Amino acid sequence: MDLKFMKAMTFAVCTTFVITSCTNDAEENLPSGNPGTTIINARLAAYESLIQAADGENDITDVKAFLFRNGKMAKIYELGAPESESYNLQIDNRSGNLYLLAYTGGTIPTEGLEETELDETNWKQSIINMPAQTEHFFTGMLALESTENQTNTALVSLKRGMARFDLAVESIEEVSVKNVTVRNLANSAYLFPQESIQSPSNANRKDTTVVFQQPITDGKLGMLYVYEQENQSIEISATVVIGGKEEILTKAVDGPLKRNTVYTITVRQDRLDIKLNVSYDEWEEGTNTDLTPYRR
Repeated sequence: MDLKFMKAMTFAVCTTFVITSCTNDAEENLPSGNPGTTIINARLAAYESLIQAADGENDITDVKAFLFRNGKMAKIYELGAPESESYNLQIDNRSGNLYLLAYTGGTIPTEGLEETELDETNWKQSIINMPAQTEHFFTGMLALESTENQTNTALVSLKRGMARFDLAVESIEEVSVKNVTVRNLANSAYLFPQESIQSPSNANRKDTTVVFQQPITDGKLGMLYVYEQENQSIEISATVVIGGKEEILTKAVDGPLKRNTVYTITVRQDRLDIKLNVSYDEWEEGTNTDLTPYRR
C-alpha cells in the first residue's frame, strides 16, 4: 500500500509483517485520573447483512490513531497489531478529531509525519494506491467534543475501505465459470470517505481479470476487492460454459462502487438463456441488473 499524505509525500508499506502481540504500552493508554479522560474503544464494523467476512479480511497487522487539534496533526498513537477484535485508547483531552486507521498488509508508514503538523483538510484527502496484491484497510473518525458521558467511553466503528465482489452460480443444469473481468477499475482512491463518491483526478484505470484454476460451479467469496470509486464505464464480464458451449456474458455496472459493500455476481440459467446479475448488499441492499451475452 502506498499512502500519499497532502498529495505530496509517498510512503511504501512492507507486506511481510508477521502478526505479533499487542504492545499498547504508551503513557496515553494508562489510567490518569483526569476527569476529562475518554476511553476510546474501536471495533471492526460487521456487515450490515448476513454476509460473513471472507478469509483474511479481518487479519489486522497494524492500527494507528491520528489526533488533530485546531486543524493540525497533534499526535500519532501507535496501537500495533491487536490481540482481540477491539482496541482501547485513552485520550486525556476532549478536543479535536481522532482518526483511526487499521491495515492488514504490514505496518502503516508514519515516520516523520507527526513533526510536519499536517493540515487536517489535506489529511482527509489522503490517497491510497493499489499494489500488486490488494490489502484491506479500515477507517473511522471521532469528534472528541462529542464523547462526554457518564462512563467517559466512546465507541468507534472502523469501516472497510474496499468493495468486495463475490461470485455465485445458481442453475439447475451444470454451469461453470472460467474467469471474471471487471473493466475500467481505478487503482487509487481516497483513504477516507469524501462528501460524495469520487476518484482522485489522476487515478489510472485498468481491467482486472480473475482466472480460476478450476472452473467455479458453485460460488466464491471474496473473489475480488476494489477501491471505492466513481463509475467511469465500469463493466463486468464472465466467461461461462454450459452444455459444453462457451459464452461471454457482459453488463455495464450502474452507479459508483461503494466501500464496505458486497457486490454479488450471480450466474443463472433460465429456460431461455443464462443471466448474470449484479446485486448490491451492503453491508446494504440495492438493485439487480442482468448481464446479456457479449457477441464477438
